[in-house]
Amino acid sequence: MFNKIFNKNKAIKKLSIRDTFWDDFLLLPHHEWIKENKYIIHSFQKLFALISDGQLEKIRHEKIYFLKANALYSCSISLQDKCNIIMVFPDLQRMLQALVPDKGLAILAHELGHILNQHYARSIETLKSQIEADRYVIDLGLGLELQEVLLDYPDSAECRNRLYALGQYLYPENNN
Repeated sequence: MFNKIFNKNKAIKKLSIRDTFWDDFLLLPHHEWIKENKYIIHSFQKLFALISDGQLEKIRHEKIYFLKANALYSCSISLQDKCNIIMVFPDLQRMLQALVPDKGLAILAHELGHILNQHYARSIETLKSQIEADRYVIDLGLGLELQEVLLDYPDSAECRNRLYALGQYLYPENNN
């Protein structure tokens, strides 16, 4: 009888990455600022819902922290094999608190794209790394929102090249 009870308990379902990722994410002391605002919490939940289980596992493995900071939108920093930091600046914080936070999600996804594509470990041209990170945003379904963000940027050759590359992915029927 004891073996039946013991074996029955042993068969308890193992939790998936999705079951544990969010709780682990919020337990990090670096993410206290996220818990302070229900709209920012919702934005991060929405972003992580777009990401596959495999990518969530990679995010956990890469030790990616989102830090509140001051400047324009965001940037990602890699400290070699120790951790990766995505700085979240006031303009992006406001976007994430919006009723429709998708432009902010596109920016966060872009920064995740840099880390998940391991741009910190590769010798890669800046424009190419930007376009690769943009491609990750498109893969998550936030390409149009990223296009809106880029259209709001000051005009520059890099921005025009990124918009052109985005157009190639978003509107392949126009690639004649």
